[in-house]
Amino acid sequence: MLREAGLISTIADQPVHEPQTLSERTGSIAHDLNNMLGTMLCYGCLVLEDMPADDPNRPALEKIVEAGLEAKRLVAALSNEAAESTWPTTERSARAA
Repeated sequence: MLREAGLISTIADQPVHEPQTLSERTGSIAHDLNNMLGTMLCYGCLVLEDMPADDPNRPALEKIVEAGLEAKRLVAALSNEAAESTWPTTERSARAA
């Protein structure tokens, strides 16, 4: 919804000007996902802090925050995998190393 409205874009939306390895692209996407998840989790936790324990919406918000935390763990694993990848490097990534 936000992307369609032009309010957000990610590395996945941007053209690639130089060739990237799979691990570079994966790492970039993982970074963008992590930033978005961090924002969602921050706001979810702030709302939970102010929400009364007996609020009927609290269980749903707790599930959303739990799912966000699990997603962050998956993104971290993806990012680590990209960093440890032994895929062939491009000339650009070899220069950066």
